[in-house]
Amino acid sequence: MADKLVDYATKSLVHHIETYVSVDNAYIVTPDFDWNRKPNPSDPGNKTTARGLPYAAVQLIGSLEEPWSSSANILYQSDISVDIHICAGTYTACVQNTSDVKQSLNSASSVVSGVGVTLYDFATPSGGFYTAAGTLQIETKGTEYMMAESQDEESNIKFRSVTPVSMTAFRDVTATLLENKGRINLTDS
Repeated sequence: MADKLVDYATKSLVHHIETYVSVDNAYIVTPDFDWNRKPNPSDPGNKTTARGLPYAAVQLIGSLEEPWSSSANILYQSDISVDIHICAGTYTACVQNTSDVKQSLNSASSVVSGVGVTLYDFATPSGGFYTAAGTLQIETKGTEYMMAESQDEESNIKFRSVTPVSMTAFRDVTATLLENKGRINLTDS
C-alpha cells in the first residue's frame, strides 16, 4: 500500500493539472478506472455518463525511498514515478494538451519553496483548499503518442499520449509528509 506522501503527491499533481491546464478534468487511474465512462454524480448507483474529452489521467507506477543523512538528521528522498495519460478527441488536441501539461509542469512554482508542484496535505483543510505541506520536484520524460488502429475505433483512448513523470520530495524520518522546518531544501547538497 502506498504511503500518505505517495497518495497526496498524485492528488497534488492531479490538482495542479486541473488548475493550470485546459482539460475537461484530471483523474487518478485506479484498478477499476473506466477510460470511457464515469459515475453519474446526479444519479449515484450503477449509472454512468461519458467522460468529457480531453482529460488527463495520472497512473501511479511506483515509488522508492532512499535514506541519507545531513547534520546527524536522517532524511529520505522519495522518488515517485507516474504516467500522465492525455486522452483527446483528435490527434491535434492530444498533441496540444500534452504540450500544455508538460509546459505547466516544467514551469511550475510552489507556494512553499520555489520550483516544483505544491504538495498538499489532504487531511488538513486550510481556507479554500488544503494545507501546503511542501514541494515536489518534477521531471518530465519523453512522450509516446498512440493513435487508433482503425478509423472505426470509438473510444476515449483513440488518441492518447503517455508521458512518464518523476516527482521527488525530501522528508525527515519523523515527518508524516514533508519536513518543512528549514533544515533542508531542494538546493542543499
